[in-house]
Amino acid sequence: MKQNKRKHLILIVILLSIAFVSILYVRDRDYAQKNKRIAIIYPKYSQSFIQEVQEGIQDCAYDHQVKLDVWYKDDLSQNELDDLITQEYKNQAMGLLLVYPEKYMRKTQYEYGNVLALTDTMQDSFTYTASFSQTSHETMRLPVDFNLLKEISTGKRDAIYIEDTYKLGYKSIELISHCEGKRRLSTISLKPEKVDQKVVEKGSKASLFTY
Repeated sequence: MKQNKRKHLILIVILLSIAFVSILYVRDRDYAQKNKRIAIIYPKYSQSFIQEVQEGIQDCAYDHQVKLDVWYKDDLSQNELDDLITQEYKNQAMGLLLVYPEKYMRKTQYEYGNVLALTDTMQDSFTYTASFSQTSHETMRLPVDFNLLKEISTGKRDAIYIEDTYKLGYKSIELISHCEGKRRLSTISLKPEKVDQKVVEKGSKASLFTY
């Protein structure tokens, strides 16, 4: 009888221990999800140039509950970048997004595992980058004049190819926010989006144009 009571008590202790550990795990996981932090460096004097990218970044941060540590730089050396990464690491940032680093950094080789560079010209300088794939067609960037839709729908223009900078900014933050634990960053390469008469008739890309 005593032996049965002892087994029963041991079982209760084991079950309580499992429940306690599970509660701690869920609490820590929820805390981490609610306290995601990503550092971003924007070029200091190119606000109109980065507007659509910035909107994509901000919308993704809102959707994924990410807090952004924002910096603006007109010049940034590798030593300064190292110091900033160290500082953000202490702030528990998941990673760092460099937005058009060609505006404030010189071309050289940078080897960082937790840095994503959104760039037009420095793909060879960083391990992980976000950019548009090359195409033989002439491309346009957001915002695009709505009158171009009329030219396509009337046949004055066959098609246009749009580099969706909003989407590139959104995808960049989404990638970093999902890199938890041992998961690594990767390179993003977006194809310019073709808008022809069929697409115009469907209206699926109307949001890319400004009235």
